Amino acid sequence: MTAASMDVDRTTAKTSQDSSSSSSDVDDAPPAFLASLPEPLRGHALRTLSPPPSSDDDAPGNAAAGGGGGASSSALDDLEISTRSHLLELVERLPSWSRCDGRENGDDDKNNASSSSSSSSSSSMETLMRYLKDVTLLCLHVAKHHSACAPNSSDSKNGGGDAEQLTDRSGRCYYSHLPTTSPIKKLPFQLLEDAIDSLPLPLVQTLWSSPYHPSLNVSGYASSLLCSPIIFGGPSKFVLLRICNKLLRALSNRDVDAGFAGGIMTMMARVFPLSERSAVNVLGSFNVRNETGFETREEFEGERSLGTEEGDDGG
Repeated sequence: MTAASMDVDRTTAKTSQDSSSSSSDVDDAPPAFLASLPEPLRGHALRTLSPPPSSDDDAPGNAAAGGGGGASSSALDDLEISTRSHLLELVERLPSWSRCDGRENGDDDKNNASSSSSSSSSSSMETLMRYLKDVTLLCLHVAKHHSACAPNSSDSKNGGGDAEQLTDRSGRCYYSHLPTTSPIKKLPFQLLEDAIDSLPLPLVQTLWSSPYHPSLNVSGYASSLLCSPIIFGGPSKFVLLRICNKLLRALSNRDVDAGFAGGIMTMMARVFPLSERSAVNVLGSFNVRNETGFETREEFEGERSLGTEEGDDGG
């Protein structure tokens, strides 16, 4: 076995291990899952998603006792603002390429600066990619547990599998105080759109399909996590569709970026159904000005016989 094949095997094994661990983390009990998140995402999640303290002495209309729909909505807004703000901070940490053009330095200085910037950019890019995936796992976790606690859900009717994982100390469903999970389901796609709008095209391509981070790039977990049926629906579909169309328009030179454009279209074909409204001619509009001429059988036979005669004369 060659060294290259061993590296590929190690990469494949690491990718499968990361994928299996990600899927098990989503099913963890809410307190354990929230505590396992890296900072500052852990702080944002604990502050905005933890259930309010309960008390038997609370008045029925007290927001902290379960009627705090307005407070919960404000907490979801706070989570969106916090996560999107930190994303922009991570984007700003990426080294600017203009600082490494070497206009005022010698060749050695330029090469050293380029090498240092490349290493720093790779580390910052990995941090950004990991943050996007962590937010996706958080949103998938919250949406899954929230739906399992719904009165009409199959999980709640069957006992939820592990009731202790779905409830807090007071016996309530851990995320039952959240009035809706629509903002949660849409958040990973909003962050992805923010990153794509803020980064140059080469870094967007790295973010989307970096071969050095197969378990962190978007295409690596798009089908299993990002486009999971739990969070992929309604507004989320529109955001992802807008992102893909925006990228395809930016890839004007399809000869150079054919692989990247093909990867985007392949992912769209994999996650969107054939009946997707944006993929069909809903209004039935056709180009009626187009005219296609057809030869009659006599004209076709005449041209064929004429060609045969010319061939015989040339021979």
